[in-house]
Amino acid sequence: MKVRIRFTKTGSMQYIGHLDLMRFFQKLFRRCGFDVCYSQGFNPHQLMSFASPLGLGVTTVADYLDVSLESYKVTSLAGDGYAGRTLDAKEWLDRINSFSNEMVTVTGIYRQPDNAKPSMSLLSAASYVIYGMEPAQAMSVEEFFYNEHEIKYEKKTKKSVKELDLKQGIYAVAAGYEKYCALAEELSVRDVAYERKTAYSADALYMLCKSGSDVNVRPDMLLACYGMKMEPEREYDRYKYEIVRTDMFYGDEKLISMSL
Repeated sequence: MKVRIRFTKTGSMQYIGHLDLMRFFQKLFRRCGFDVCYSQGFNPHQLMSFASPLGLGVTTVADYLDVSLESYKVTSLAGDGYAGRTLDAKEWLDRINSFSNEMVTVTGIYRQPDNAKPSMSLLSAASYVIYGMEPAQAMSVEEFFYNEHEIKYEKKTKKSVKELDLKQGIYAVAAGYEKYCALAEELSVRDVAYERKTAYSADALYMLCKSGSDVNVRPDMLLACYGMKMEPEREYDRYKYEIVRTDMFYGDEKLISMSL
């Protein structure tokens, strides 16, 4: 049995790395009695995978975690009288959150076919909102993106430096949510009600970027290029803005939200 879990990660949890987040969920599932499958072998581990690791200092209101389950029953590890009970998805959502903290919250549990591909192999795009900009600056970043013929960014890895053209790696940039919706309407099928509830702002800057194992574009890349060209006298400070990942998508005729 496979399920896809949508969750938020906010507050000071933005400063824990991907491996620590994985350990957090492993311990959380053990505490609440989530009947997760384990691998076979000398060192068994829970069978789970994340759609895409989140960078340090970035929060999210819609990330995804794939988990293989033995059943919907509460395991014997639970010590609160629930052991052996079978819960539905809504009951599991409430139970997991009761054992979590206010900074990591499960917002959806979706049953998947047994042959479903992991979300990390499907991922093709991610949407973001950037808070902390003046409306005029957000508009200036939008105009910069659409007025430039190409925007080169040097992405440094452990072994080399890879040059990306952000014009090919970003689908949409918009100052304000309503303008973003107009642009994203032709590109994506989104959980708009959830998006409005968790990430709506009339003035913030929104982006829809390519994401995945081949190409992974982040909003701070465009902000860095904007700063070097439009404000060269200032040193770019990525942490002056709050970047929130608002959803993740996989490719089809349109970009289809994983939450659907």
